[in-house]
Amino acid sequence: MNLGAPESQIATLAILGIVIAAVAYFIRWMFAGPVSPDPWDETIAAAVRDGDAQPVCHRCFTEHAETVCFCSQCNAAVGEYNNYLPFEYLFSEGEVLRNGTFLRLPRSFLVIGGYLLFSTAVCFIFAPVFCLIFAPIYWFFLFRNVLRPAPLQVPPDLPPAANE
Repeated sequence: MNLGAPESQIATLAILGIVIAAVAYFIRWMFAGPVSPDPWDETIAAAVRDGDAQPVCHRCFTEHAETVCFCSQCNAAVGEYNNYLPFEYLFSEGEVLRNGTFLRLPRSFLVIGGYLLFSTAVCFIFAPVFCLIFAPIYWFFLFRNVLRPAPLQVPPDLPPAANE
């Protein structure tokens, strides 16, 4: 196939035009969706904007001061600037990686792929020599967490079993 032939150039331009039209259609479709309303009413929004409002931990909902970097209950990274400070940033990354091995994760391609990609990137950036050792160990614990069965949920309206 001769790439300099006029037929090849026309075909390339046609494919490029189809791709550009598809991308433009996709962008228009993304912005044409309905705007979702705020999930809370005005009283909650006013309480959040109030000067006396205390920040809470995103994991255990314990109130903490604005200057605290880590939650006193669950040790989660809650500081406002944790991802900008070099030392605290390492703890934020560690929390993300730890959440992948211990917390319940949604079983979706994006979540699991994101954990795999992030763990590989962190491993290659900080310890490329040990990547062949530590990454598979982390992936083992990640997939063990993802594949473990969900706990049985007892409906709250059932009475406890009578002891006989």
